[in-house]
Amino acid sequence: MTSIFSQGYWVTVEDMYDHDTRRLGPFPSVEAAFAYCDAYNATQLTKSKDGRIPTNIDSSKDVGVWSLATATGYEPNTRLLELLRDPAMIPAADPPTLMAQYGAKHEYEWHDDINKAIAPLTCWCEQIRAGQMPEADGDVILAYLQERLGESHDLFTTDEHHGDASYRQCANCHGTIFHLTVEHEGFGDAIHHYFTPADSDAVNAVATHELHSGNFEDWVGARGGLYKSGYSACFYAGAEVGYPGIDHKLRF
Repeated sequence: MTSIFSQGYWVTVEDMYDHDTRRLGPFPSVEAAFAYCDAYNATQLTKSKDGRIPTNIDSSKDVGVWSLATATGYEPNTRLLELLRDPAMIPAADPPTLMAQYGAKHEYEWHDDINKAIAPLTCWCEQIRAGQMPEADGDVILAYLQERLGESHDLFTTDEHHGDASYRQCANCHGTIFHLTVEHEGFGDAIHHYFTPADSDAVNAVATHELHSGNFEDWVGARGGLYKSGYSACFYAGAEVGYPGIDHKLRF
């Protein structure tokens, strides 16, 4: 079965200030994708301070577009000037209406739909606690982490990398899973997620402060677990927690 993410035409929306991006689609044709870009960008368009339309621009920011929608083949600077010169070219429908008309969704919404459909009703907690390395496709692991873990309960902030430690309950076996999140150094909202199934000894160690903010990262790194970053997930046998890069550093 062809993945929804390889079908049709996709739009990328980029924040021109911090360059965060998000994708939405698929649109059935390049014309539909371009129409969405026009409608989205046009909501922000402004003329120059003196009220004139500039003859050329170096960036969409020059005409007030700080959140820029583009698609393959879409030339934003040229197109924005065309929309300023002839507002009749701007689609009558607003961006949400165009998305609904073409059946497009934000990428995260498609992932949510997929996760709900494939989330497993069994888990790997017992195997991981026993030091074994389970086998499963990354999308199934991701669906489990998204759909089969309960509410998060905060524990503390770790000393070494200022990670957020919490615990959650597995909906399948009802066991405790410790969850540690650590930001990629220098990568803004890109986050390492380490999920570690915990036995009763580990749960008690947290309760008695034997396991605490100063040694939690070492404890997590010495054990196997489930790792997630973005839309990727895998099992691991150990980790260098908080590895300062966008690529994880795991032991298998």
